[in-house]
Amino acid sequence: DLSRSDPLTGVVRFSRQAASYTPEDWANSRQPLLPLTVVPRLVGFESEQWGRGMLHADFANELIGGGVLSGGCVQEEIRFGICPELVVGCLLCPVMLPTEGIQIVGAEQFSSYSGYMWKLRFAGDFKDSSVREPDGTVLNGIAAIDALDGRLIPHFTLSKQLEENFLLRELNKAFAGFNPADPATAAAFPELATGNWGCGVFGGNIQLKACLQWMAGSQGGTRIHYFPFDAEVGPSLQDLSARLCAANITVGQLWSALVKISGAQTIESQVLLSGNKLLELVLETLLGRKTIVRIPEC
Repeated sequence: DLSRSDPLTGVVRFSRQAASYTPEDWANSRQPLLPLTVVPRLVGFESEQWGRGMLHADFANELIGGGVLSGGCVQEEIRFGICPELVVGCLLCPVMLPTEGIQIVGAEQFSSYSGYMWKLRFAGDFKDSSVREPDGTVLNGIAAIDALDGRLIPHFTLSKQLEENFLLRELNKAFAGFNPADPATAAAFPELATGNWGCGVFGGNIQLKACLQWMAGSQGGTRIHYFPFDAEVGPSLQDLSARLCAANITVGQLWSALVKISGAQTIESQVLLSGNKLLELVLETLLGRKTIVRIPEC
């Protein structure tokens, strides 16, 4: 009915990208870390105040769309359900490789929803008021990236996730998804909304994943807005951003700090890692002084 009264215009753009940077490439990056914005807790990407007009991270299945056609009802499936033009990606895009991400721009939202998982419900029609390009293309965009599944990796602790091969996989994956696919996308979406990627049942560490996504965005010139949802990590992330940006720390320096922390064998560093205080170690490593940051368990 909507298409009859208001004919659809514009296009939907699908872009598949790969990033295969080496540890040396990341260590040599001179791109400055861009200021990170942390939004209030319990706010979602769809927030008019905090998330509209940004590229949205899609915490994707390696088969994009996940279970959208078979009863799935979490983040990715919900997005594909309310913006059904995204479902075409299930046909066009085969399984993502470890170095690949997918960007989709132009899928209009047609439905509202309430609830999550088994409480998900249709909440009526939605009139998408997003900005449009001159040809009518809706400036809604997603960046689809699939995280490491810690259920398949023995002893997937923070120390394990800090191993260089895992750091490299997740950083290249995030950069492949976040780096603007073309000049039009870069101009339309200078900011990206993301959050606790792979930190639920997959077991990823929130503090580490936030750092890696911040690095990936900064490398491509995209400002990150971090949505911690129910995690008590926001103030510590905001403090980290303020201190490192004030010190003109680069992506390469943060990469090198994470690698150094990974190889640290001191009792103090191991205690901090076991206590989930990675951000405290990052500040101490990069700024060269004791920095007390109190971080609740996530």
